[in-house]
Amino acid sequence: MDGFQTSLPPQFHESSLDIVTNSLPDKFTDPRGVYLESYGCQMNVNDLEVVLGILKSAGYHVARADRPEEARVILVNTCAIRDNAEAKVWHRLNYFKHVKRKWREKFVHSASAAAAAAAAAATASAASATGLPPGWLPPPPKVAVLGCMAERLKEQLVAGDSMVDVVCGPDAYRDLPRLLDEVEAGQPGVNTLLSLDETYADVSPVRIASNSISAFVTIMRGCDNMCSYCIVPFTRGRERSRPISSILGEIEVLAGQGVKEIYLLGQNVNSYRDTSEGSTFGPISNTLSSSPPSSSSYSSSSSSSSYSSSSSSSPPPPPPPPPPPPPSSSSSSPPPPPPPPPPPPPPPPPPPLTRT
Repeated sequence: MDGFQTSLPPQFHESSLDIVTNSLPDKFTDPRGVYLESYGCQMNVNDLEVVLGILKSAGYHVARADRPEEARVILVNTCAIRDNAEAKVWHRLNYFKHVKRKWREKFVHSASAAAAAAAAAATASAASATGLPPGWLPPPPKVAVLGCMAERLKEQLVAGDSMVDVVCGPDAYRDLPRLLDEVEAGQPGVNTLLSLDETYADVSPVRIASNSISAFVTIMRGCDNMCSYCIVPFTRGRERSRPISSILGEIEVLAGQGVKEIYLLGQNVNSYRDTSEGSTFGPISNTLSSSPPSSSSYSSSSSSSSYSSSSSSSPPPPPPPPPPPPPSSSSSSPPPPPPPPPPPPPPPPPPPLTRT
């Protein structure tokens, strides 16, 4: 996709990261991108693409940064299904805390005036080349925790030692630009409200792997099963499905970009039901199979079950041959042998011995 780069402009790699000022540029002109990490299911990857689409619509530069030190925003999409997944996220958050502390030690508490002056001169030259305000230097990256772990832990993530700047639940991604603006104004950004109807059907995702022939499309969100061992209904909310028209529209766009394999995602895809058009999962699979984009295949998956169906221009394979008929009975065949006689009854037990 145009503008989806893979690295930070070279002028911001070394000397321009030595000091920081409080003068922030507009989000339209900040050249730094977004650093992404995702843990858990495939749907978390697709959610990050939705988040990038929301940030792009809000005017943020969504070029992908290769390192967290080079990013304006660090997005961590999390999983709360198992404790091991949360432990990995806590480990990474500690590292991001170290990155932010290094920025403060290097930019705010630097005692070397000569190094600061040299960095300021280099940054002024870089700013003039990129159209940034004179004297502007990039601030520390903002850490945003998204997804199921954010929904489960909520304010615990932003309490204490400023490890996390933004906590955003799975149904609050539209509010992420406002939450980031609040953080830049000095306020923590937290929104973990669940929704009964949010499907992000009108959001155009920004594909992370733009050159891949495979892509994810979310068709439903949430779960109503309320299994005693599962936290998904409490972190993803109630079931709701996207309209079929929006799903087909997104698939047509992906097919136009050269995508040949599409995964239909949801917490429980077998419960898909488009209430706006009175449809169920059967009609959507039939619709995709009857009039698909050329050379495309579809697969649907959830955390507990999956199936796939492929479409092609070749005719369906012939049915298997019928089994051979059972041998017919004939009057000339000998009758079956009679059953064996029953065994004789056992002899009676001997009389008991008595004393005389």
